[in-house]
Amino acid sequence: MKKLPISSDEYQCTWVVDGVNVAGTLELAGGKSPRGEIFDIPGEWWTPSENSEESGYHTFSPHIRKFPELRGRLRTNHEVVLIDAQISFLFPGEARIFARMALCGLELTDDSQSFDSVEFQVGGLTELSGHRPLKEMRFPNTYTPDMEFSVKWNVEADQTWCAGTDEEISLKFAPYTKFDRGYSYSVSPYPVITVKGGPRTAEKWLEEYVRPLSQITQFATTQQQPISWVLLDIQGEAHKTVQVFAREISQEPYTAGSPYAGGITTLLRVGPNNVSLAKLLKDWRSIQAGQDVFFEYLTISLTDDRSLESRFLAVIPSLESYHSVKYGLGPIDSKEFKKHRRGVIKRIKEAEGVTTDDAEWLDKWVSTLGTYELRDRLSRLFSDLPEELQQRIRLKIDPLPEVLNGIIQNSQDVWHIMGKVRNNLAHGGKRPTVNQLATLNRLAHTMAVSLALQDLNLPEKALIDSIDRGDWPIL
Repeated sequence: MKKLPISSDEYQCTWVVDGVNVAGTLELAGGKSPRGEIFDIPGEWWTPSENSEESGYHTFSPHIRKFPELRGRLRTNHEVVLIDAQISFLFPGEARIFARMALCGLELTDDSQSFDSVEFQVGGLTELSGHRPLKEMRFPNTYTPDMEFSVKWNVEADQTWCAGTDEEISLKFAPYTKFDRGYSYSVSPYPVITVKGGPRTAEKWLEEYVRPLSQITQFATTQQQPISWVLLDIQGEAHKTVQVFAREISQEPYTAGSPYAGGITTLLRVGPNNVSLAKLLKDWRSIQAGQDVFFEYLTISLTDDRSLESRFLAVIPSLESYHSVKYGLGPIDSKEFKKHRRGVIKRIKEAEGVTTDDAEWLDKWVSTLGTYELRDRLSRLFSDLPEELQQRIRLKIDPLPEVLNGIIQNSQDVWHIMGKVRNNLAHGGKRPTVNQLATLNRLAHTMAVSLALQDLNLPEKALIDSIDRGDWPIL
């Protein structure tokens, strides 16, 4: 697997605070924000004026100082730049450091904050690739004194795409070889993403490529996927590599392994069908920009450990929001609806036999919004799904399965039930059973995934095949 320049550890270091070098430590670890200590730093003391009753005394109170950047040097001679750092002064001469991110490398000058490329690894890249990195593996059937073992690299596993005029994205496998002086030898490929383009800060590289790729692999594999490691490069006369440490980065490289064959491995692949990773990223960002509530469900609610109730109260509003963005809040403009409503209320008031109380009751309780009913929204989104998927869902929901009995008397359809359960959970009504809630969750989640695949302009074959195999339950 990839050998990183700097190992996770606690390092002795020298910090530069207000132009003064002070001794301290820095802990760099996977899954943790950078943190450390500073020794023999005085902090800020309060000195009263001469006319004050407290004159002659100096007072120290715990306080915090914030720095956009804080620099230091490790005992290994690596320089470190802490981003969004703060020094917490607890006692005189004792302070602790916390930072959002640490950039570590050799010869990091003041202008070394703009990077030309990024190389990183997130979980799920083997599945996303769609290629086997090793093309041929040969080993003898019978053992002889001159027997040979060999592997042949699969060059088709290296894939590159253009993103705009000056950026290039590649998903490749690199070899990790291990040998022990004539006693053992092994080759283990590991997947790597490399992006080359215009110079930008570490945060920009994370925002534009690293985090989105992690989100995409999580969505594709339906499993939480870590950001394993991130290296930034500065091109020029002296090539420099900078390692990034942050809470979201595990610092745990991995090698490629055969995807689990007993269930769904991934909803999408970039190869060998030549799906452009650059376009996939662009479409993913479009969902983020245009469907923020729906996007949050895809990236957060699919991976965290929530209860069935919380998960249901995340997926249904996300589908409701998706419908609102696509079709609007109601069948007619809200201003036009309110105008028509006023006219209807006025005519009712003028009608014979209508009392003032009747008119006031209607004015109070007839909706002023004119929005779609939730069940109508869900039904419309169901009709937007591919016909192949609709057919499979209809076989499960028509007639209604017994597990959904008892939620609504004389229910119209499953969308009516789904809307009723959502309102009951949100407003304190009758709670469904665990099995009922799990059933509705699976159906709503299947719809959300299908809609996302459509917005990503991707085929739904992997989802439908998983349903047919029984790996992806609709209900």
